[in-house]
Amino acid sequence: MYNCSGAWPCMVELLVQILVSCTKGILNDTLETPQHILSRVLPSEMTKNLAYLSGPSFAAEVAAGQPTVVTIASANDQAAGRAQMLLSNSRFRCYRTNDVEGMTFMHPYSL
Repeated sequence: MYNCSGAWPCMVELLVQILVSCTKGILNDTLETPQHILSRVLPSEMTKNLAYLSGPSFAAEVAAGQPTVVTIASANDQAAGRAQMLLSNSRFRCYRTNDVEGMTFMHPYSL
């Protein structure tokens, strides 16, 4: 989980905005993944704090409170840690990876 040593560093880190993409797919005409599309269309200062959420998970099961495990991928470990901290609870557990390329490419093939 998220860990920091001291109140001031935590407050500074928590003020950093992150963007978590919950999309999946590959653009038909360019074969771009969400990672490539967002990197192309967003301002560069936003792309450094991008994270990507991947299942498999089903909205109805999550809404019903059934235990769910997902993965958060980001090249920025602080952004991934913040997303993990904000989204995880006793029934929705987030694990993180820095393999953004692999996860965004394979996500369209998940259940």
